[in-house]
Amino acid sequence: KYMLNKYDGVVLAGTGSGNYPTAIKDVLENYTGDCTIVRASRVLEGAVFNSDVFDPKKITIPAYKFSAQKARILLMLALNCTKNNETIKSFFQEY
Repeated sequence: KYMLNKYDGVVLAGTGSGNYPTAIKDVLENYTGDCTIVRASRVLEGAVFNSDVFDPKKITIPAYKFSAQKARILLMLALNCTKNNETIKSFFQEY
């Protein structure tokens, strides 16, 4: 919760398809701030897509084919251009 209130953007490096623990899910579902949250994966292959299982409330932006490290770089660049989550999501989809 501290990071969500301190930073403009956060990348969650989850497992598999960007899955994260229930404790983090509870924090995200109760968060009402402006921090942009990107859901990435720590595994070496596979993509993170929109998921009704892992993110039913569409709180996060999927990293698609980006590793957590690359997602962080793209998120930093995107936040220099805009704070609009839909625009940032389109950056992840396009590149």
